[in-house]
Amino acid sequence: MKIKGLEGIKQLVSIKSLFNKAVDKLTQTEVNEFVAFDFGARYVKGLFVRDGRVEDAFVEKNKGKRVETAAGLLRKKGLLSKKVKVSLKGQDTLIRYLPFPKVEKSKIKEVLGYELSKYLPFPQGGTYFDAFILDENYSKEDFFVLLAAVKKNSIDLLLKEFREEKMNISEIVLNNVALINLLLHNQKTTPNIAIVDLGFSSTLLNLIKKGTPYLSREIKTGVVNLLDKLSVAKSLSIDEIEDWLINSAQEKDILTVMEELFFDLSEEIRNSLDYFEMNAGDRIETVCLTGGGARLKGIVEVIKTALDIEVKLWERGESLNFKQDKTLSFPPQMMSVVSGLSL
Repeated sequence: MKIKGLEGIKQLVSIKSLFNKAVDKLTQTEVNEFVAFDFGARYVKGLFVRDGRVEDAFVEKNKGKRVETAAGLLRKKGLLSKKVKVSLKGQDTLIRYLPFPKVEKSKIKEVLGYELSKYLPFPQGGTYFDAFILDENYSKEDFFVLLAAVKKNSIDLLLKEFREEKMNISEIVLNNVALINLLLHNQKTTPNIAIVDLGFSSTLLNLIKKGTPYLSREIKTGVVNLLDKLSVAKSLSIDEIEDWLINSAQEKDILTVMEELFFDLSEEIRNSLDYFEMNAGDRIETVCLTGGGARLKGIVEVIKTALDIEVKLWERGESLNFKQDKTLSFPPQMMSVVSGLSL
């Protein structure tokens, strides 16, 4: 699969194509200066990009008002007037990969709109969606299509919050799409890879078959499950447990708890790998682990043992151009989604 400059996937769920009816005014020229935000359940992560170069990177704890938190960061840094790109995940978002009968390419979204209820559990007429052809030669009769959708009321409420904070929103991208962008930007040709983004509230999984996205899903297991259990056992707050896990030497009994809690997660991942092998006729060769949970000591070995497959830490794309060669004060795995969004 070739995506010209990756623009196809980058714009797949951008306001320019997917949400254009929900925004009054949009720029018609390429944005040379913007801020990218990943609204995580635990942390709001951001990058300020100018002419393809990362000028600044920042992380702020999410205290429940993510848009307000992001606006506060922009005001503090004098960036409130800049264009803003945002990535989203959650139960109001969905990605489907499907064979779709070959029609005139310019009309594929129109045709899909008539049959949307076949592919999505969202209410008819209450969805923003877009589609992108991943493989024009999937079969004689079909394209291989990526269908992305978000509940309309979710986006409308989010845009209202942006307007109230006077944030200049220009693009919205799904987290899984941002992760795929980051991988394909750095590896033009790639073996069969699984991207596992272990977040605070959930885990994102993307399976890539030789450079073509094949499956994307969200698993409702995250770091919060581990923190909650340890918080009770140690009589510490969630913040204290988080700091303790990151900064202390890992104890054997903690690894045991981690194995127990992430057993279900590993089973979900394994089921998806089995699905891939059965339907794609090939095997995933490597699991790339990223997200804030990837910084937990011992987590790579826990997942590697459970899956019996190569697991490696996946850092921010090497090709990101930072203004200064500096060491970030937070793990690079936390920045994978926002890095993909910034490309």
